[in-house]
Amino acid sequence: QEKLAALRSAPRAEFDRQYMEGQVEGHREALELQQSYGESGGDPNLKAVASELTPIVRHHLDEAQTILSGLR
Repeated sequence: QEKLAALRSAPRAEFDRQYMEGQVEGHREALELQQSYGESGGDPNLKAVASELTPIVRHHLDEAQTILSGLR
């Protein structure tokens, strides 16, 4: 709620930067989760999916970081 409130009141340039910071943070967390489950998950099928999706999440994180760098 706090982050949404900050986005709602932010000027355009600040909105973009804050939004992308959230995207980078979320993708970092998702990547960590994917990697962790891919390495030591309990369900073999989900473990395989997590391993398969890890490069995609990593690519999205890289793209989000690139966009954020352009906003600073």
